[in-house]
Amino acid sequence: PVTPLAFWNICGRAGRAGKENEGQILFCIDQTVPSGQRRRYEQSMNRVLDTLEQATVISTTRRLLQLIIKKWVETHPQVDVAELCIYLANNSYDWVSKESRDKIRYWIDILDGHLLALSEEFDIDPATSDRLQEILEGSLLFIQLRNDPTAQISTDLATEILRSRIRYIRSRYPQPTIRRRLYKLGMALSDCETIETHREELFELFNEALSWNDWSDEKRFDLLLRISQFILELNGIRPKEVPEQWPRILSCWLKGISTIKMV
Repeated sequence: PVTPLAFWNICGRAGRAGKENEGQILFCIDQTVPSGQRRRYEQSMNRVLDTLEQATVISTTRRLLQLIIKKWVETHPQVDVAELCIYLANNSYDWVSKESRDKIRYWIDILDGHLLALSEEFDIDPATSDRLQEILEGSLLFIQLRNDPTAQISTDLATEILRSRIRYIRSRYPQPTIRRRLYKLGMALSDCETIETHREELFELFNEALSWNDWSDEKRFDLLLRISQFILELNGIRPKEVPEQWPRILSCWLKGISTIKMV
C-alpha cells in the first residue's frame, strides 16, 4: 500500500518530470489489466530505459547551465566565471543583456524549484560543495559532462553555479518551516512565492467551501471562478494566451453547456 505522503511525493516528482529529466523515474503498472496490455507497458518502459542507458537524453540542467555560461561569455568575455556565481547568489541579472533577461529568469526560476527540493530532501549546506557534488555524482548531468570532451562546463563549475542558487534560496528563506512549505508545492520558485504570499487569502477562499453542499450551483461556480483567477496567475500553469472571456467560458463549461452553444 502507498501512504498519502508517498503518493503526494510520487505525484510531485511526476509533475517536476514535465520540466526536468534528472532524478528518479517511477513507473506504475495496473496489475488488473490483461497480460497483453501489461506486456506492452513493460516494453514501453524498457524503451525509455534503453534510451537513458544510451545517454541520448540531454540533461535539462546541462542545457540551462550552458545557456548561462554562453550569455556570461557574450557580456563578460574577459571576466572569471567566479564573478557570475556572485551575481547568481545575489539574484542579480545585471550581467545579462536586457533582451535575454526574461528568458534567463524564466529558466532559473524553474531550476530554483528543483534546487529547493534537492536541498530540502538532502539537507544541503550551501557553505560547502562536497555534499552537493556527492549527490550529483551519478546524475545524468555529471555523467554527460564527464563523457563529453566538448562540454562547455566542468562538473566543478556546474556544482558552483548550482550551489550559488541554493545560497540565494537559503538567504531569501532562512526559516526551515517556510522552505519546507515551498518545497512541498513542487513548483517553480516564483509560483511557490506567490502562493506563500497569498497563503491566508487562499485559506479563506477554500474555507468558504465548508458549506459547499448547501450552496446553489451559481454560488459554487462563483467560488471555482475565484480560485481559477488565482491559479491563472501562476507562471507554470497560466497558458501563453488566455482569452479575455475565459471566466464566461469556464462558467459555461462548469454548467455543462456544450461548446457549440457557447459560440
